[in-house]
Amino acid sequence: MAAFAAAAFAVLASVSPAGAQASPQRSPGRLVVVLVPDLGWGDVAAPELAAFARGAAWADLNVRGAENTRASSYATLGAGAAASAERLDAGYGDLEASPEGLARDVFRRRTGEEAPKRSVLELDMPSVARANAGGRAEPGALGAALHAAGLATAVWGNADVPGEPERGAVLFLADRLGVVDVGLVGPATLAVDPDAPFGRAADLDGFYAFWRGLRPPADGGPSVVAVEFGDLWRQTRYAPLAEPGVAESQREAARRALAALLDRLMRSLDPARDGLLLVSPVAREDPRAPDYLTPLALWGRGAEPGLLRSPGTRRPGLVTALDLAPTVLAWFGLVPPATMEGRPISVVPMADEEALAGQATPTPSESEAPVGTSEPLPGQAVPGLGAPPAVLTAVHIHERTLNIDRLRPDLIRGWIAAYLVAVAFASARLVSARRRLGSLAHVLAYLAALGPGFLLATASPWPPWSGLLAGVVDVALAALLIAALSAWVGRRLWGRPEGTLYALAALTALLITVDAARGGFWTRWSYLGYSALSGARYYGIGNELMGVWVGAVLVLMVGILELAPRRGLPLVALAMASCVGLLAWPQGGANFGGATAAVLAMVPAFLAAWRGRIRVTDFAWAALGFLAVALGMTAADLALGGSVSHVGRLAEEVRAAGPGPLVRIALEKLALEWRLVALTIWTRLLAVTLASAAVLLLWAPEPMGRLWRGRPFLRAAGLGFGIAVPALILLNDSGVVAAATMLTVVAPAFFAGVGEELERG
Repeated sequence: MAAFAAAAFAVLASVSPAGAQASPQRSPGRLVVVLVPDLGWGDVAAPELAAFARGAAWADLNVRGAENTRASSYATLGAGAAASAERLDAGYGDLEASPEGLARDVFRRRTGEEAPKRSVLELDMPSVARANAGGRAEPGALGAALHAAGLATAVWGNADVPGEPERGAVLFLADRLGVVDVGLVGPATLAVDPDAPFGRAADLDGFYAFWRGLRPPADGGPSVVAVEFGDLWRQTRYAPLAEPGVAESQREAARRALAALLDRLMRSLDPARDGLLLVSPVAREDPRAPDYLTPLALWGRGAEPGLLRSPGTRRPGLVTALDLAPTVLAWFGLVPPATMEGRPISVVPMADEEALAGQATPTPSESEAPVGTSEPLPGQAVPGLGAPPAVLTAVHIHERTLNIDRLRPDLIRGWIAAYLVAVAFASARLVSARRRLGSLAHVLAYLAALGPGFLLATASPWPPWSGLLAGVVDVALAALLIAALSAWVGRRLWGRPEGTLYALAALTALLITVDAARGGFWTRWSYLGYSALSGARYYGIGNELMGVWVGAVLVLMVGILELAPRRGLPLVALAMASCVGLLAWPQGGANFGGATAAVLAMVPAFLAAWRGRIRVTDFAWAALGFLAVALGMTAADLALGGSVSHVGRLAEEVRAAGPGPLVRIALEKLALEWRLVALTIWTRLLAVTLASAAVLLLWAPEPMGRLWRGRPFLRAAGLGFGIAVPALILLNDSGVVAAATMLTVVAPAFFAGVGEELERG
């Protein structure tokens, strides 16, 4: 399989265009990046920031780096790829004293280079580079690309607290050696304020003097200026030492200072030429779940009230830390280097209803609903109706994402636990009583209906922050509706207990197919979908639902062909083609491993059902189908710009660097798969179900043999299932999850067939 994949990428990489567009005319303007650690959505919607909020485009920014640390987030923002870093205390002006001595002397000792005069230095950059050696990220890539293009950089400010320097802006903007051309980041950027946290606040008068002293970019002045405003971070660190009312007053004062800074910048910049990015590189602490989504805003050239969108997420209102550096470069007409995995951000105006479809814009009642059961920290409150529509929508995305991630583990663990108990009872009944499952068949059918129930529950009228009970009720009722409808259809079409499972497979396949064809809105907000917080996938069909889909199509094949052996073949072919095609389509399922595994399983299963027997040539046709899907998906991705999904980006890397990236990713996927097999609860589901099937095979070989010989369509589906399990595991970086969820649909049909055969015998 790996050989076929390598051939697909090699062929397309050699004949496809580069995919990079010609650089537009470079802007003569300036881009200011205001970094505000600990900025929350409640801060954004507060009255102090209303003027800026109304004129900007907004999004939730996933700030996760290679590690869950603040330093990793800053390093990732500047690398355009997930980077590792441990320290934020190594940024100094060239003449500033560091613990090791004068910063310029330390820089020379560590790099062998002389520091430019008036520069700001990230002294830890050699260590950061070593920590990321051998990986995809290249720390300092943003600063290096700007310097290579002849564009100067500047930095001002810090998030220092007593005894703990915090100079993340330097790590963000420095080049590969650790150099920012000019700036101030030391204690001189703070002013004495007796009422401020720790008695220090950002010296805005000092910043304005620094700002006025910068030459225009056309005269060699800095084109990119990073400003680190640390007052909100200092307030959060100081809050445990202050009375709640005092802490809130200090928060408001910090917001007023930030609003004054933004207002001064907006009046100084030309919105037709310049731009301003407001970035929160550090998320607010949240008592409900780890939170990596922070506010991001763009004001100025090309911006208008709306949501920010990235090709890496395909979701208006959600972008990643990987996208910031490519966005800065694209602002000046520069093509991001190959090491950057992110893509430039664009603006979707609030007036563009078609582009914003499926973003679940909150109703007025939802926008005023409480965030959760815990009392929110300052800056966490959900904004009310006074906030701009773009902010309301971004907050709604944030709250819904956070609460789905909070509820998902308990809901899925409960489902798997119930399924394991039911499988154990079902196998024990079949072995001991040697007859049909009886009421256990209904239990298994209901548990199988929970898979599509997770999908359909997104249509619930409950607010997304209603708690675990509401989540359980949503999913349970959706599954009950699907199971009841399946039982009604099954009795009328098939007239026997297995008919419920065939109808359930049909409804499951139909729901996922329709959702994938219409853009995946249900998948996006499903408890069984992907997590926007973990950042492993933001679009398409994730492995959980992909496994359910593949299993449903295989079971549906049996049901259709047992009802209409010949006339049903075109319908089976349509269901299989829809599954493979939508999984492969870069703007649909965008699941390379799922599409290739599905075609490997479904082609021989269909041929075996058509002919009534299994032939060796069926596997050759499956291999050709695999190659066709791999080539077709890569070609489509490259034709759409080479960055629509990870497949096109990998093809571009292979074309540029040879097979090395393909080998690297294959090894990474195998390592991840091994960790999942060893640790995830899905492995238990897979192991227990397969073990139960093995026990039945050993305990009742004669009925199992009759079942295999006497039901050719079930035999064909069994062949497809036998191929799908290893194919899903080998071709997906979390394939054990897909293999396990596939069993939630396939196993009940298998147990029902075994029970029927045992009762006959």
